[in-house]
Amino acid sequence: MQDLVKTLRQQLAKRRYAENADPNLKEAELEYAIDHDLMIALAYLKEHGNFAHLMEMRLWYALSGIRKPYNFSLKSEDIEWLDSTIDNMTEEEVEDWTFPKPPSARLEYLLACLKDSNSIIGRDKSDDAFDYLMSHSRAFRETNERLYPPN
Repeated sequence: MQDLVKTLRQQLAKRRYAENADPNLKEAELEYAIDHDLMIALAYLKEHGNFAHLMEMRLWYALSGIRKPYNFSLKSEDIEWLDSTIDNMTEEEVEDWTFPKPPSARLEYLLACLKDSNSIIGRDKSDDAFDYLMSHSRAFRETNERLYPPN
Protein backbone atom coordinates (compact mmCIF):
# COMPACT_ATOMS: atom_id res chain seq x y z
CA MET A 1 0.00 0.00 0.00
CA GLN A 2 2.88 2.37 0.77
CA ASP A 3 4.24 1.88 -2.74
CA LEU A 4 0.84 2.72 -4.20
CA VAL A 5 0.58 5.89 -2.12
CA LYS A 6 4.14 6.90 -3.04
CA THR A 7 3.54 6.31 -6.77
CA LEU A 8 0.18 8.09 -6.65
CA ARG A 9 1.71 11.09 -4.87
CA GLN A 10 4.49 11.27 -7.48
CA GLN A 11 1.92 11.26 -10.29
CA LEU A 12 -0.17 13.92 -8.60
CA ALA A 13 2.91 16.05 -7.97
CA LYS A 14 3.96 15.73 -11.61
CA ARG A 15 0.49 16.88 -12.71
CA ARG A 16 0.25 19.73 -10.20
CA TYR A 17 3.71 21.07 -11.04
CA ALA A 18 2.91 20.93 -14.76
CA GLU A 19 -0.42 22.71 -14.25
CA ASN A 20 1.00 25.36 -11.92
CA ALA A 21 4.14 26.62 -13.57
CA ASP A 22 3.53 30.04 -12.02
CA PRO A 23 6.79 31.21 -10.38
CA ASN A 24 4.78 33.24 -7.82
CA LEU A 25 3.08 30.13 -6.46
CA LYS A 26 4.62 29.05 -3.18
CA GLU A 27 6.04 25.57 -2.77
CA ALA A 28 4.00 25.02 0.40
CA GLU A 29 0.77 25.73 -1.49
CA LEU A 30 1.61 23.17 -4.17
CA GLU A 31 2.52 20.58 -1.55
CA TYR A 32 -0.76 21.25 0.23
CA ALA A 33 -2.68 20.82 -3.06
CA ILE A 34 -0.82 17.58 -3.81
CA ASP A 35 -1.56 16.18 -0.35
CA HIS A 36 -5.19 17.26 -0.68
CA ASP A 37 -5.50 15.49 -4.06
CA LEU A 38 -3.86 12.41 -2.55
CA MET A 39 -6.33 12.40 0.33
CA ILE A 40 -9.24 12.70 -2.12
CA ALA A 41 -7.89 9.89 -4.31
CA LEU A 42 -7.42 7.57 -1.34
CA ALA A 43 -10.92 8.35 -0.04
CA TYR A 44 -12.31 7.62 -3.51
CA LEU A 45 -10.35 4.36 -3.68
CA LYS A 46 -11.68 3.31 -0.27
CA GLU A 47 -15.27 4.08 -1.29
CA HIS A 48 -15.27 2.76 -4.88
CA GLY A 49 -12.39 0.28 -5.03
CA ASN A 50 -10.74 2.03 -7.98
CA PHE A 51 -9.52 5.40 -9.21
CA ALA A 52 -11.21 7.72 -11.68
CA HIS A 53 -10.21 10.87 -13.49
CA LEU A 54 -8.88 13.36 -10.93
CA MET A 55 -11.60 15.90 -11.71
CA GLU A 56 -14.28 13.23 -11.17
CA MET A 57 -12.73 12.31 -7.81
CA ARG A 58 -12.57 15.99 -6.78
CA LEU A 59 -16.19 16.49 -7.75
CA TRP A 60 -17.25 13.36 -5.87
CA TYR A 61 -15.36 14.59 -2.80
CA ALA A 62 -16.93 18.06 -2.98
CA LEU A 63 -20.45 16.65 -3.29
CA SER A 64 -20.12 13.70 -0.93
CA GLY A 65 -20.12 15.69 2.30
CA ILE A 66 -16.96 13.97 3.55
CA ARG A 67 -15.19 17.27 4.16
CA LYS A 68 -16.43 18.82 7.36
CA PRO A 69 -16.30 22.62 7.46
CA TYR A 70 -14.17 24.30 10.07
CA ASN A 71 -16.19 25.42 13.09
CA PHE A 72 -14.94 28.81 14.26
CA SER A 73 -16.96 28.54 17.50
CA LEU A 74 -17.40 32.24 18.09
CA LYS A 75 -18.74 33.32 21.45
CA SER A 76 -21.97 35.28 21.67
CA GLU A 77 -19.97 38.45 22.46
CA ASP A 78 -18.06 38.02 19.18
CA ILE A 79 -21.28 37.62 17.21
CA GLU A 80 -22.73 40.71 18.93
CA TRP A 81 -19.58 42.67 18.06
CA LEU A 82 -19.82 41.51 14.45
CA ASP A 83 -23.48 42.45 14.13
CA SER A 84 -23.05 45.90 15.68
CA THR A 85 -19.88 46.56 13.67
CA ILE A 86 -21.42 45.49 10.37
CA ASP A 87 -24.54 47.58 11.10
CA ASN A 88 -22.25 50.64 11.34
CA MET A 89 -20.15 49.85 8.25
CA THR A 90 -20.87 51.01 4.72
CA GLU A 91 -21.83 48.42 2.13
CA GLU A 92 -18.48 49.01 0.41
CA GLU A 93 -16.60 48.24 3.61
CA VAL A 94 -18.54 45.02 4.10
CA GLU A 95 -18.10 44.09 0.45
CA ASP A 96 -14.32 44.67 0.70
CA TRP A 97 -14.23 43.01 4.13
CA THR A 98 -12.44 45.94 5.75
CA PHE A 99 -13.37 45.20 9.33
CA PRO A 100 -11.80 47.07 12.27
CA LYS A 101 -9.57 45.18 14.67
CA PRO A 102 -11.74 42.55 16.39
CA PRO A 103 -11.75 42.11 20.18
CA SER A 104 -10.79 38.43 20.20
CA ALA A 105 -8.17 36.23 18.58
CA ARG A 106 -10.80 33.73 17.41
CA LEU A 107 -12.74 36.46 15.61
CA GLU A 108 -9.51 37.84 14.15
CA TYR A 109 -8.72 34.36 12.81
CA LEU A 110 -12.17 34.04 11.24
CA LEU A 111 -11.80 37.41 9.49
CA ALA A 112 -8.29 36.52 8.29
CA CYS A 113 -9.62 33.25 6.87
CA LEU A 114 -12.47 35.11 5.21
CA LYS A 115 -10.02 37.34 3.35
CA ASP A 116 -7.60 34.56 2.32
CA SER A 117 -9.20 33.38 -0.90
CA ASN A 118 -6.21 33.91 -3.20
CA SER A 119 -4.08 31.08 -1.90
CA ILE A 120 -4.64 27.38 -2.45
CA ILE A 121 -4.35 26.75 1.28
CA GLY A 122 -6.82 29.49 2.20
CA ARG A 123 -9.66 28.69 -0.19
CA ASP A 124 -11.41 26.10 1.98
CA LYS A 125 -11.09 28.18 5.15
CA SER A 126 -12.34 31.25 3.27
CA ASP A 127 -15.44 29.36 2.17
CA ASP A 128 -15.92 28.00 5.69
CA ALA A 129 -15.60 31.50 7.19
CA PHE A 130 -18.12 32.94 4.74
CA ASP A 131 -20.61 30.12 5.40
CA TYR A 132 -20.10 30.46 9.15
CA LEU A 133 -20.80 34.19 9.02
CA MET A 134 -23.85 33.69 6.82
CA SER A 135 -25.20 31.20 9.38
CA HIS A 136 -24.30 33.01 12.57
CA SER A 137 -24.24 36.77 11.90
CA ARG A 138 -27.56 38.42 11.17
CA ALA A 139 -25.98 41.65 9.92
CA PHE A 140 -23.50 39.86 7.64
CA ARG A 141 -26.27 37.73 6.12
CA GLU A 142 -28.64 40.69 5.63
CA THR A 143 -25.93 42.85 4.07
CA ASN A 144 -24.86 40.09 1.69
CA GLU A 145 -28.44 39.38 0.69
CA ARG A 146 -28.95 43.10 0.03
CA LEU A 147 -25.70 43.35 -1.98
CA TYR A 148 -26.20 40.09 -3.88
CA PRO A 149 -29.92 39.34 -3.99
CA PRO A 150 -30.84 35.76 -4.93
CA ASN A 151 -32.36 35.45 -8.37
